[in-house]
Amino acid sequence: MSPGARLGFVRSAGRSIERPDMIRYRPIDLTTDLPAMASLLSLTRFQPVTEARVRDRWQSGESENRLTLVAISEAEECVGLMDVGPDAWIPADDFRCHLVVEPAWRNQGIGTHLYDMGRRFAGARGARRLQGRAQDGAREAVQFAERRGFRIGRHEFQSVLVLNAFDEGPFVHRLDATIAAGFTFLTMADLEPATEDLQLGLYELNRVTGLDNPSNEGSFPSYEVFCRSVFQVSWYRPEGQILAAGGDRWSGLAMVAYEPETKSAHNTFTGVDRPYRGQGLAQALKLLAIRYARAMGATTIGTGNDSLNAPMLAINEKLGYRRLPGIYHLVCDVD
Repeated sequence: MSPGARLGFVRSAGRSIERPDMIRYRPIDLTTDLPAMASLLSLTRFQPVTEARVRDRWQSGESENRLTLVAISEAEECVGLMDVGPDAWIPADDFRCHLVVEPAWRNQGIGTHLYDMGRRFAGARGARRLQGRAQDGAREAVQFAERRGFRIGRHEFQSVLVLNAFDEGPFVHRLDATIAAGFTFLTMADLEPATEDLQLGLYELNRVTGLDNPSNEGSFPSYEVFCRSVFQVSWYRPEGQILAAGGDRWSGLAMVAYEPETKSAHNTFTGVDRPYRGQGLAQALKLLAIRYARAMGATTIGTGNDSLNAPMLAINEKLGYRRLPGIYHLVCDVD
């Protein structure tokens, strides 16, 4: 832990002049903090964050290059969370920064104290930039970031499809056309047992199509990190990894996560290898993702797309996804 990350009680501005509150800052404890962490992180997302997702993300505990702190009130309430550290999905010298404070506890210096500890930690470990996120409409969060040197880097749209209102009839012909053209569709469940060669194949298809995404900054995690992030997490199901194959080569994929606690699905990624684009595969894969979500009992399926990815945004709109407020990606140089 950074020497600058002083733990213990710090006096907050408090809820009243007569009785200022004392806030304690400490590292997370997954045996006790999971519910509070899920609740706090849900404030920054359009869909609830489950405890299983939190456990997946922090299951390895605090590493040498990662700092995760919670702010604890005198009543032992978890009222704030800060996480900063490297992320395999962004450039190696960037650190991801997550910061959230319970609404009733904002404007009392808690966020500032958490952020200052996180920034000192990142700077001491050689981070070149910090990357953060803020929802559309969260003007207070954007202003907080801008006062600390962050700028808006890009904009990502979130969309949701209500499944009981979706009629696949107008789109089946596109799936039929791709099959008639010689493409086949299968899932990782169809290929079980999952050998390392199959997992390497899924990784390589993700890597090639992910690096070709307009929003990608030229980085993609190693195979080992990908395995921990995909194959070893609670949301992974082989039948939710939908593949398109042209001959004996995989040509596209749609990855779908299902959250039974919220009966919601998320199409986390859809990609088509460059030589196979323009043949309707992306729309066919997205239709199969919707079918899978329905079969799992989901009531909604969500997805996200960068504003630079106009073709995928157009497919989502055609299928009837309703665009939600988006997410601003924020970037700050670390002095």
